[in-house]
Amino acid sequence: MISHICRAASRWIFFAALVYAPWAYGATTSTSIQITNWILLAALVLWAVELLVSRRTPRFPQLLFFLVVASVCVGGWMVFNAKSIYDPDFFVFVPLRNFASPLAGSIDYTISAAWIVRGTLLLGTILFVVDLSQSNRWLLRLWYVIGLVAGSIAFLGLLQKATGAQMIFWQPPPPPQFGVSTFFATYYYHGNAGAFLNLAWPLSAGLVIRAFSKRPHPAMRAVWISLFILTIAGVLANTSRMAQLVAVVLLLAI
Repeated sequence: MISHICRAASRWIFFAALVYAPWAYGATTSTSIQITNWILLAALVLWAVELLVSRRTPRFPQLLFFLVVASVCVGGWMVFNAKSIYDPDFFVFVPLRNFASPLAGSIDYTISAAWIVRGTLLLGTILFVVDLSQSNRWLLRLWYVIGLVAGSIAFLGLLQKATGAQMIFWQPPPPPQFGVSTFFATYYYHGNAGAFLNLAWPLSAGLVIRAFSKRPHPAMRAVWISLFILTIAGVLANTSRMAQLVAVVLLLAI
């Protein structure tokens, strides 16, 4: 019973991260990064508890697990053996006493320490998603969440374009030196928004194909067709030419 609750809770919490991160400025601000980190940590902790209680071995390729552990070890060593820390007040790197000076180490302890926390959570999330995807039901739910979030982000971007918004969420435009005039939807940089939509719209296309092959309720078919069209329109409306090129290549591949 406890393992079932922890398994379901970890997966729904992870879905919450999938919804939160794109809407919180693409998880690019310091606050949104920290909140995303905490959400992912909660999901991973509950997943670990579920594995311990049920005595279940997670299902993912051994090579993937090795690469994740190796990446974390390399990053951890760079932090542990950091050679300096950056002082933003005086614009200098202050030397640190490290463990092994002749060996490689980070040149900025603060940035590397923040990266290893974030990177470990993201790499652990990869293992979590691979294990989650072994269940057809949860894999389909994962596709649903990604498709819905991508469609909502694309809809916001199209609405902003149609209304001539000068800033995200129709906020007052910032000074020109901040360089956020190329925003799209919740993303400060349109290229990031295009990359996100390009990752998501093939899944929306798959849900459209499934809607016609499985013959579900007509309302569901209309929902996924609408979301697919919105997502594609969002990519086309995005001023990032690279995102549009990638979308064409993906379309040809599909």
